[in-house]
Amino acid sequence: KVKQILINILGNAIKFTHKGTVEVAVCIKETTEKMMSAEIEISDTGMGIAKDKIQHIFEEFSQADSNITRKFGGTGLGLSISKKMTELMNGSISVKSLLNEGSTFTIAIPFEICQNVDCLEKSTTLSQVNLEGVKILVVEDDETMRLLLNHICNTYRIDVQFALNGKDALEKLKNEAFNLVLSDIQMPEMSGIELVRRIKKTIDNQLPVLAFTAHSSVPDEAIKAGFDAFLSKPFTEREIVSKIAETLGIQAESLTFGSKTTDAPEDTIEKGYSFSRLKEFTGTDEAAFLDIMANFISNTEADFQHMKKDLDTNHFDDSVNKIHKLLPMFKQLQVNTLIDEMLMIERSKELELKNDDLKLFIENFLEQAQKIIKKMKEELSVPSSGH
Repeated sequence: KVKQILINILGNAIKFTHKGTVEVAVCIKETTEKMMSAEIEISDTGMGIAKDKIQHIFEEFSQADSNITRKFGGTGLGLSISKKMTELMNGSISVKSLLNEGSTFTIAIPFEICQNVDCLEKSTTLSQVNLEGVKILVVEDDETMRLLLNHICNTYRIDVQFALNGKDALEKLKNEAFNLVLSDIQMPEMSGIELVRRIKKTIDNQLPVLAFTAHSSVPDEAIKAGFDAFLSKPFTEREIVSKIAETLGIQAESLTFGSKTTDAPEDTIEKGYSFSRLKEFTGTDEAAFLDIMANFISNTEADFQHMKKDLDTNHFDDSVNKIHKLLPMFKQLQVNTLIDEMLMIERSKELELKNDDLKLFIENFLEQAQKIIKKMKEELSVPSSGH
């Protein structure tokens, strides 16, 4: 959440500062045995905000000047989302600004201090880890994610099979032995939470089950269900391979990954997306990269058509679920300008968004996302999906 808030505020500061500087300062204001209060200041020497506009700057669909929207783009959603996300963490956000002189945003957030060394992320260096012959069942209803996971498993010579949901997975587990189950948490017919409960109760309570989720934090229900480990989407090659090795108790020492392809930051900003993280998985295998992207674009365009129908009928549950499923790939492709809107839509029930507000968020997401997908298709020469 903090990362998304910073992307929002810093993105605005950079966008509206043509001369001068943008500075970030972090300080610890208060520390107790269990809590730490951090304050982050983001200051710029940009165009600033008029005095009569400051009090409205965090309101939904508000920008300091309608001319700004035409010149720089955007809908004014970012600051509203940042404020709500900060408040969800029991924090606060404020701004001081002078027109034509600059602005300073102050974010204050309390953090719980980890008391258990096991909760700290373990660092592992990887790639020659021997996973050859390991038999894994992947339970994932998203086709693009299955393609990506299949590529990773082939790279490490993992014997992999796929199930589309929990029911399908249970049938496979009754008939074959696996070393590990990788399961999404949110799936149709039977969730990953129900699946792991049944595996531990009726199949093998010693069979390790690794959960991956598109949620920014692991639901409490999932923690209690019996998963042996968790991995957030999107993940890097390093993260998933090390997590598989760690869950299986396989040593992963002094390992190195292949060369990484990265786009220049300005390229990502100019296009609104980047293929660099996805190409870290596919490397020089251009066919695998194009296969994954063509599948993603085709399925996403189909999702857009369903969302348009939802907007016509004012029933948004299916659209919210589809955006939740799209979120990992949008993060993987660094579509940073849309991540905060997607997170807001994903958490619409928790935030108690009104139906009219949710509709505006989905409409805005759809309008911007279609432009991004169109650019990707043109760059990759992907044919129309026909949806």
